[in-house]
Amino acid sequence: MAEGRWLGMMAIALALAGCATKPAPTLSQAEFENTRDALAADPAARAALAAACRADMRREPEDERALIGAVLDVETDEVAEVFCARFIAAISRGDLSYADFEALKADGGDPAALRHFLRVLRRDPSAVST
Repeated sequence: MAEGRWLGMMAIALALAGCATKPAPTLSQAEFENTRDALAADPAARAALAAACRADMRREPEDERALIGAVLDVETDEVAEVFCARFIAAISRGDLSYADFEALKADGGDPAALRHFLRVLRRDPSAVST
């Protein structure tokens, strides 16, 4: 069970982090929701995913991290920490849904879903969902 939960968390992280070099993983709605519930309930799960997310982000080319930093209004060396904290908080709060996840994976992407994703990523990790 824990292995499946970890796989789900990693799949969400890879898909929504926009790692262009990696194919978007397949994740069912139930897996997404189970992962979201686990992240919301378990600080250790959030910490583990955050560590993996930061490591992945630090491996991205500097120019990509700089672009993400510009979008998030942070310095390039802060991108991994800030992006991952906001990303995981957004999933945990329920600000990113399975429908958002699927729309972002769609061929060419859904502009409305991308706008929503970017708005969510600009929220402070401690923000309460509205």
